Amino acid sequence: MDQMTEKPRFDPLKDIYRHPNTQSGQTDGNYRKSYDIYSLGVVIIEIALWKRVEDIVGLQDLSKAKPRALREMQSWLLGQSALPPGITKTGLCLQQVASACGDAFRNVVECCLEVNSVEKPEYLGEQGTAIALRLHKVTEQDIVKKLEYIARAL
Repeated sequence: MDQMTEKPRFDPLKDIYRHPNTQSGQTDGNYRKSYDIYSLGVVIIEIALWKRVEDIVGLQDLSKAKPRALREMQSWLLGQSALPPGITKTGLCLQQVASACGDAFRNVVECCLEVNSVEKPEYLGEQGTAIALRLHKVTEQDIVKKLEYIARAL
C-alpha cells in the first residue's frame, strides 16, 4: 500500500483545523497522531462554545486569512501569544471554554491542543514505540477517560 500523500495546498477553510506543522506547505511528510488529536481539540472548542472557531477568534473572512495567521492559531487558542493582525480577540479561548463547560472540559481541550509535545523524544535515542505508548497513555487518561467522566456527570 502506498503511504505517500501530496502536501496540501493553502486552504484556510481546512487549515484552521490543522495543526500548524501540517498546514499547507508546512508538512515535512511526517504526519503524527497528535495532529489529529489537535484537530479534535479545535472541534471540541467549537462544540463547547457553540460557534465556529473563526467566529471565536473574530476572523472576519476566513477565505482571506493569511497562512501566518492560521499558523498562530494554536498559540492563541492556548493563550500563549497575541493574535495576528486582522483578528479580534474576544477573550482567551480556554477561559471561554472553562466558563461555558467547566475546568475539566477546559483541561481536555488544552491537552488536545498540546498533545504533540508528548511525541517529542524525552531522551536521545528514545524508541518510537515508547513515544507511541506515551501518546496512547496520555490520550486514554487525559482525554478519553476525562470525557467519559464528564459524560457520566451529566
